[in-house]
Amino acid sequence: MLILVGPPGSGKSHRILEQARARLGAGRSDFRLLVPTATMAEHVRNQLAREGFVFRRTLVETLSRFVEPFAADLPLVSPEALLLVVEEALQRIQRAEFREVAGMRGFAAAVARLIDELSSAGCGARQFADSASGGSYDSALAAVYSAVEATLAAHGWALRGARLERAASEIASRGIAGIDLILLDGFFTFTDPEIAVLAALDRQAEVVLTLPPWPTGDSVRGRLAELGASEQALEKTYRAPKCILVVPPTVDREAEEIARRVLEETSHGRLWREIGVVVRSELPYVPALRLAFDRFGVPARFYFAGPLSEHAVVRYFSLLVDGILSGWDFETSLPAFEMPLSGIGATDAGDRFAFKVRECMPAKGLDALCATARPVDAIEVATRLEALRPLDEWRSLTLAPGEWAARLRALRTYLEGPPPELPATAEKVMLWRADAAAVSAFEKCLDETAGVLGDQEPMPLAGFWEECRTVLSETRLRVADRRRNVVHVMDVLEARQWELPVVFVCGLLEKQFPLYVSQDPLLGDESRARLTEVGVRLATTAERQGEEQFLFDLAISRATSLVVLSYPRYDAKGDANLRSFFLEGYPETTPKTAGVRPRPKRPRAPERTPVIFDESLRGWIRDRHAAFSPSRIESFLQCPFQFFGRHTLGLAAAPPNPKERLDPLVQGTIEHEVVAAWRHGADVDALFKRTFDKAVEEAKLVPGHRTEAMRLEMLGNLRRFLAAMPETGDREVRTEVPFKFELSDGVTVGGRIDRFEVDAANNAFIVDYKYSSATRLAARMKEHNEGRRVQGGLYVIAVEQVFGLHVAEMLYFALRGKLEKPRGWQTDEDLRVAAGQARQLTLESAGRIREGVIQPDPADTAQCEYCEFHDCCRVETMAQVLGAGEEAE
Repeated sequence: MLILVGPPGSGKSHRILEQARARLGAGRSDFRLLVPTATMAEHVRNQLAREGFVFRRTLVETLSRFVEPFAADLPLVSPEALLLVVEEALQRIQRAEFREVAGMRGFAAAVARLIDELSSAGCGARQFADSASGGSYDSALAAVYSAVEATLAAHGWALRGARLERAASEIASRGIAGIDLILLDGFFTFTDPEIAVLAALDRQAEVVLTLPPWPTGDSVRGRLAELGASEQALEKTYRAPKCILVVPPTVDREAEEIARRVLEETSHGRLWREIGVVVRSELPYVPALRLAFDRFGVPARFYFAGPLSEHAVVRYFSLLVDGILSGWDFETSLPAFEMPLSGIGATDAGDRFAFKVRECMPAKGLDALCATARPVDAIEVATRLEALRPLDEWRSLTLAPGEWAARLRALRTYLEGPPPELPATAEKVMLWRADAAAVSAFEKCLDETAGVLGDQEPMPLAGFWEECRTVLSETRLRVADRRRNVVHVMDVLEARQWELPVVFVCGLLEKQFPLYVSQDPLLGDESRARLTEVGVRLATTAERQGEEQFLFDLAISRATSLVVLSYPRYDAKGDANLRSFFLEGYPETTPKTAGVRPRPKRPRAPERTPVIFDESLRGWIRDRHAAFSPSRIESFLQCPFQFFGRHTLGLAAAPPNPKERLDPLVQGTIEHEVVAAWRHGADVDALFKRTFDKAVEEAKLVPGHRTEAMRLEMLGNLRRFLAAMPETGDREVRTEVPFKFELSDGVTVGGRIDRFEVDAANNAFIVDYKYSSATRLAARMKEHNEGRRVQGGLYVIAVEQVFGLHVAEMLYFALRGKLEKPRGWQTDEDLRVAAGQARQLTLESAGRIREGVIQPDPADTAQCEYCEFHDCCRVETMAQVLGAGEEAE
């Protein structure tokens, strides 16, 4: 056995491929080239085939596929089935240590990953029980592990470690006829069961493998040396590609920067396939890169599998099953699929279901135009409902798991689609492939679920579907993409076999690249160290953290001509990011903010001045905007296009992710309600709890560490602020006061004032609370002075005009962070100036709105990044259009 040892870029893979080429060139097939992943095997096959070699696919395959014939009687349990088995074991054993979390899927998934890690290291349940006895959860884990192994044995399945041990035994006894050379490349390390397979292979054939300087590599090489392996050290090949570092402001701008530079490279003759993008992990960069590459017309292949449960076909199947279980009552059981029903012409639950089914069909599948203005054809609705009625009986049946799997397979007959459009584009073909792959994967999940449940007593559909949901949520869908001339987007582990002229490495932030590695809460470093002492090699936190430097060196060594490093300067809140410490010594380069623009998908008419001239539409706008609130006027002052989208068209932003539902708006609403209801001497904590619990119910807030941390911060801010609030004395306190008044002929203003106090002389003291910091409050006052805010001035006019009081002061209070003095106006002169300016700005804005002005013209371009219409705004081209118009005049 020969081990080729060297850092990334030292030529290890080249040496392995040279031996494979020599054998193929001589017409020999008595070797195997084994790699860790299927995509890597595909890449090597394609590379050799393009060089003119013709060979069987089995000559280049994964190690897992190679050992398959030697362990055929011991099928490998899938990750999804393992999760179901672990969930069942946790519920059945009911260990006191896990009682509070045994029913949580996330905890079961963590236990399943740990059991898989132990098995891959060659540690079975009995050895784990004998070796690890000092950790808080070791005995409970051992009990669960034993129960899992027993269940797997009853089904005839095995974990990866046991399967490799069986393969090693079979190879040693049966041999590998017709093979005298085994080449292994792309592996970072080998577990003990894998080393057992290597030892068995070494007794049958010559074995040559590569190993990089991985943090745990010394122990692996030591084990292999005990088997008689020799080492050949390779030095890093001198290759110095040009390296630049760019720092765009945000993640989205970083993705656009990469797209611009890709287009620039191809404009100089570079092929798409000669460019790669390397990320540390899928989120947050893969979605941003997909969007940017689509906008700029960059063809790309993403080497990532998506969640099967989120594919439109599977969502459609899930909708059908949930409809059966709920009696088609989607109003209560399926809030995730709620959509506006205006204009549909359907009233009962069945008609709503038919509409929602059509709306949830796969992209490019059934026509979903009924979601907008046109009514659903009543005959079509009736026809579809009649076709679905046979499914109703499923709700009352109790069947064996295998029978439910067979019944649910029939759902594919309800998946209708339009006839193929010819000629088909590459995008259409990918969609068809994805739909077909999703159906196959869905049916495989049904079989997996039935296989785990086995010969259980007949059960209702709800019981089977609950288990199936677990499998669907854990299954990943990978769609075959055979395109060659595309940009390759992959994670750093996938990139180990690639060598490309131009490589982009993005997301170089601390805790992203390098990833932050925390200690395993179930099996800590102390327990792992004890296992290592008895021969079970498990990576510790320090070792896994040390892997990050190697992965960075690996990523930047993939380029032969140019490597572009990048990270976003600011996070989503506008705070500065901490860049990766790996970037020490790399000077920044100015991002390409111009020169390359998104490629239009179709020819479009020349840009026109963004004003609505049609008198009928202007009349409609006047009717729609008969009244204005201060916030709407401020939206127009910030950007007319933003106002047009939000308030004229009434477009809503995409709902936040569940874990982000406790956003600043919800936080501010909670704080406002508490402050409005609080009186001196009241229990702040009890009042806050009632208000927060109500918000949890109404906003469907997700419990967790992030929500709890924000809850504690909000409570602390309230305690600090209310403790410092002075007594009102004999003043009358009014809170959450609505108002509405006519500012001028045809211009009405309405809103709600947080609080104002009235003294005996009818002087009003207006207070407005902002759940923001004192720094943001100072910025808000600056915006008032610059003519971008009208709230304070309109409040002054409202109190005087509606309530007949004299305003003595108007103050803003910051509720967040350190207590600071309020900001606002406290002299009569300042109040008159603020009110006069607000009146003028409101009248001017109302006039421009009703004249149809909708141009993208942000007063503060820094806010554009957070605007929900950012991706459809043409603010950059609008400056050119307006400039051209001025020249023409």
